Amino acid sequence: MAGEARRNRAGKQKQGDGRDRRILGAAPAQSRGGPFSLRAPVKITTPVIVIGPDDHGSGHDHDHSYGHGVGMRGGRREKIARALALAPGLRIPCGVRLVPAVVALWLAGTLSLASVLPARAATSCPTQAGIGPGPAGIPGQVRVAWIDARLAHTARNARRWTWGWGIALAVGTVANLAPLPYVAREDRIDWYTGAATTVVGIVPLLIAPLDVVEDSRALHARLAAPAGSSVVDDVCALVDDAETRLLRDARNQADGQRWWLHAGNVLLNFGVGAFLAFGFHHWGAGAWNAVGGSLIGEAIILTQPTATVDDLRVYRSGALGAVNF
Repeated sequence: MAGEARRNRAGKQKQGDGRDRRILGAAPAQSRGGPFSLRAPVKITTPVIVIGPDDHGSGHDHDHSYGHGVGMRGGRREKIARALALAPGLRIPCGVRLVPAVVALWLAGTLSLASVLPARAATSCPTQAGIGPGPAGIPGQVRVAWIDARLAHTARNARRWTWGWGIALAVGTVANLAPLPYVAREDRIDWYTGAATTVVGIVPLLIAPLDVVEDSRALHARLAAPAGSSVVDDVCALVDDAETRLLRDARNQADGQRWWLHAGNVLLNFGVGAFLAFGFHHWGAGAWNAVGGSLIGEAIILTQPTATVDDLRVYRSGALGAVNF
């Protein structure tokens, strides 16, 4: 009798295990051990999520775990089921993994939340007296970014202009000094004078470059400060600084085109020509220095970048989109 009772209890236990497996959709014992199978059946009372067939293609549904040899426990399944808002008994099609679905749901929720959150308020900043009311209605962030981009563009051109003419005049200086050993002593003054005038042209380029080169670098450095620092948080202070640099650079470039620079260039070169012509009776060398030097000087002046002058005019009008970058 005792033996029969034990056999009855063992039979009921096997039947209970079978029910547990059917509830879980777990794989039969022979299929356990695959990379996505459960190590042991876990009875849960929440809606069952069934992923796909077992690894041996038996057609039985069983739990997949995402990762080799890692089982998905009931608590984790319950959280995922609630997160996915699955109805009781809903089955995910064969081959679909839970983790990508959860990630997709999380991304969708994040994007939806971002779409309803209020954007960072644009900052309204006053304009300087030299600017006028034109750009006052434009957010400060937009104004600073526009000025930074425009100054950077002009600064690149200014560096090319400085180095281009500096190298050209340096070559001219060498070209005037190189023939000296082969030139008659009485004619060397012509070559010395030519070398001296080219050096005079180099010096201003090196010691007094256009202000926009340094202003662009300094403004961009302020804007590149780490987020959250007081340098970038005070938008109106940045706008004021940017407008100050815009005004200064426009004035500096306009001064480089003033009439007195043209007049000074012509007077200097014709003075050198007169020195050679009347001082040493070298009329040809005098004329060459007077005319050639004046033309080179005018080319340097007229090719100097002046884009910031136009940028200031556009900025004052408030039509920031009118200038192409």
